[in-house]
Amino acid sequence: PEAASTTLAETLTMYEEIYSDEWINNRLENKKIHTIAKIYNLFVIACFLCKERHIVSYHVCRAVQLSLQNGACQYTPLALIHFVGYAMMNETPESKCRIAKNALSMLKRFDVA
Repeated sequence: PEAASTTLAETLTMYEEIYSDEWINNRLENKKIHTIAKIYNLFVIACFLCKERHIVSYHVCRAVQLSLQNGACQYTPLALIHFVGYAMMNETPESKCRIAKNALSMLKRFDVA
């Protein structure tokens, strides 16, 4: 639980520093990191089914951090939606709404259905 709280704070700070239109246009090209992003999203679903919220939060934060550090990919919008839904449960509605809107706008850029 402690690691999840720390990771959430780090991810929120990183998001505020890095998220921009320029970052969105910086697409993730590295296939290895792309696969890791996909795996993190699968971990989130598996952990959610196990009802371990702190583990879900940790993996969601790691998925978002991976995208912020390396560029956006087709799994980034899902990671951001998971981030808002699971990791940011105690954050302000305004910050959650802003990140969710950004995630939804990314769906169009990546043609994710």
